Amino acid sequence: MRRPLLLLIASTALALAGCGGDDEQLADDIAAATESDGDAATPEEDAAAPEAEDPDVRRVPVEASTDLVDPEGSEVGRAWFRDDGGRAMVEVQVAGLAGGFHPMYLYEAGTCDVADTADGAAFLELPALLVLENGVGSMSTLAGPMPLDTLLAEEGTAILIGPPVDTLADIDEVLDDEVGPVTTGSQVACGVVEG
Repeated sequence: MRRPLLLLIASTALALAGCGGDDEQLADDIAAATESDGDAATPEEDAAAPEAEDPDVRRVPVEASTDLVDPEGSEVGRAWFRDDGGRAMVEVQVAGLAGGFHPMYLYEAGTCDVADTADGAAFLELPALLVLENGVGSMSTLAGPMPLDTLLAEEGTAILIGPPVDTLADIDEVLDDEVGPVTTGSQVACGVVEG
């Protein structure tokens, strides 16, 4: 009985001695390793050093914007596309448009040319833009779950503003009759955002 107890005490003492550390020895080891590798950078230097850019990686801006132009070529507003935690936030400001609710769409065509946008369907319908009687309107909305880099890819994305309607319920009639996601000849403003 006495022998197992001594064995237990001896093994515990050895374990505790092995766990105990000599802080001075550790500091000396670190200093020696740092001196032997004179090129070693401190964590502060590592953080300040710029990373080498990979030419295959496409940098995505945090914000992109476009002028909104009417069919005659006059600027009637501006649209901003911003990254909002992996989703695209769209902000629109206009002046000089007719009052009412203007339907808005995003097109993959990346052009405001009516023939090009007419060939492809709008891939996203945004909430309607309310323009007051004085011709001024603004709004901010998320472009669904879509990230900003998707909107800026390839040829970019066109934002199209359709003709006004009196109420939100009237938008469905306009979609069926005039604007429709395929027929965009009745656009009142358009802009293209590119990356």
